[in-house]
Amino acid sequence: MQRKYFISYLILFSFSVSVFGQERNVLEISENVSPAAFTLFNSAAVASVCIDSNDAKVVSIAANAFANDVQLISGKKLPVFHTTPATGFSIIAGTIGQSKLIDDLIATKQLDVNLIKNKWESFIIKVVGKKYY
Repeated sequence: MQRKYFISYLILFSFSVSVFGQERNVLEISENVSPAAFTLFNSAAVASVCIDSNDAKVVSIAANAFANDVQLISGKKLPVFHTTPATGFSIIAGTIGQSKLIDDLIATKQLDVNLIKNKWESFIIKVVGKKYY
């Protein structure tokens, strides 16, 4: 089943992510393991979702809904944190100007948001090194 989600905030994948057609933000979902893939869950671990508690309420709602969706298909729930964990894969979601996590990435030049700044329902999917600090 294919679902489309329109999300009005920024999504970032730290570590590796398989992105096909980046200009249009099209993703491919696969059960196959690949060195370039971002693992949401496997038999040993799950990724986390990181949001800023001071961000818009919709970010928290969407992050928790996403974590619940993953649990429905995998039986494993992604934890939702207000900081980045010391280990593991993380999805960082937030709003430009309202999320310290996102604003720190922008300030340190790890994220260029010029293409989406001041636009509604826009997002960027970006690899951010090996770990976000």
